[in-house]
Amino acid sequence: CATGVLLIYLLYPSLVRYAFNTLECVDLLCHGGSLRLQQDLTEPCWVGRHLDIIMYLSLPCILLFAVVLPFGSMFKLYHDQHKLYDNRKHSFRYGMLYSGYRERYWWWEILVWMRKLAMIGVVTFGRAWVRQLHLALGVMVIALHLQHYGSPFDLHTADGRRLQSVEVSSLMVL
Repeated sequence: CATGVLLIYLLYPSLVRYAFNTLECVDLLCHGGSLRLQQDLTEPCWVGRHLDIIMYLSLPCILLFAVVLPFGSMFKLYHDQHKLYDNRKHSFRYGMLYSGYRERYWWWEILVWMRKLAMIGVVTFGRAWVRQLHLALGVMVIALHLQHYGSPFDLHTADGRRLQSVEVSSLMVL
């Protein structure tokens, strides 16, 4: 169980991004203005094989990894709130999702997942939009604001201050 949580934690952005890749279509003037898949410009969008891939692969993956997994994890943590920081077995299995945060901020990881999902959405659907950079910067500014003022780490300890500093600094760099 702990290995599964670790793998999903590390692979989450890639899994969601790959699922969204099949939804990324571009308008090509050389093909009569038809929509083509960004990853393979010979593949027409929203018909035939592409529609099958979306229906049977992409949408289930998006539903599983972008919706069910984050909210299911948070539901599990919410259900087990009373033993999050006391039970060593539970902490070993699921601690990666909450252990760095103060006890009242056990849910903070869902905000991190939502930030990752928002950036994946901006990259996927905003590629052809001239304001994509502005939208991405807006997402990062909101994330920085939440991180800075939310302060989910214990700032009374050296580790907590260091974690907060690293997280704020990384958001500023991004």
